[in-house]
Amino acid sequence: MKGLLLRVGIDSSCGKWNAPVDPETNDFTYIPIPEAIGRFQPGKEITYNAFEEALARFSSRHHASEKIELPHRLRESGCHVDPNFETLTYGDQDSGRGIAIKSLQKGDFIAFFSSMKPIKPCEHKLIYALIGLYVVDNTRQVKEISQELRDLNVHGIRRTGNENDWIVFADPHRSGRFTHCLPIGERRNGAYRVTEDLLHVWGGLSVKDGYIQRSVKPPFFNYPERFLLWLEAKNIELIRMNNWK
Repeated sequence: MKGLLLRVGIDSSCGKWNAPVDPETNDFTYIPIPEAIGRFQPGKEITYNAFEEALARFSSRHHASEKIELPHRLRESGCHVDPNFETLTYGDQDSGRGIAIKSLQKGDFIAFFSSMKPIKPCEHKLIYALIGLYVVDNTRQVKEISQELRDLNVHGIRRTGNENDWIVFADPHRSGRFTHCLPIGERRNGAYRVTEDLLHVWGGLSVKDGYIQRSVKPPFFNYPERFLLWLEAKNIELIRMNNWK
């Protein structure tokens, strides 16, 4: 078995904004990274407007003193909904991070995490936390699949240059977005890293000292079975949607 720890979602390095998280309840909102509207096939573009209602509900739930909303520069912009927790797909190119993706086989998994901004004072400026899990059913290149399957992921609805991209299709019985996130990171030795306690429990990662800031080469779990046992003990509910409805 292989297990991949993959960073996703908008943040200061990709989109220059962080999605909100409540550090007391671990309630969060999943917001994807940007993508130019012109890259999508006509009529299949996705914009950040789709996520404004989710942010409004988040603000209401937590009685935020200031409304939590997207910056004006993003409102009408395109976004890259990947992973897509409604279709249970994740895509990547045939290079960089995609090299790890295309190596995944049935039964392997991806643990997704994001860098989010706490809405209340806490010990961390940013909270790095797990937001979802995919157990792989199959992984295929765009050029190998039907248009119906292509439409399930942003890598399948681009105008050009996507034929060699890879799409992971997750097992619907064991995959989804978390109802609340699981914090895993801390600022240590000049960077955000998986906490030392978790590194010990999980058996380590394939990167030095648990480094989890954005990287072209995402880490694998050294002992993926140990991570899954840890996650199972958390009793996290998996839901098939990109945000609360």
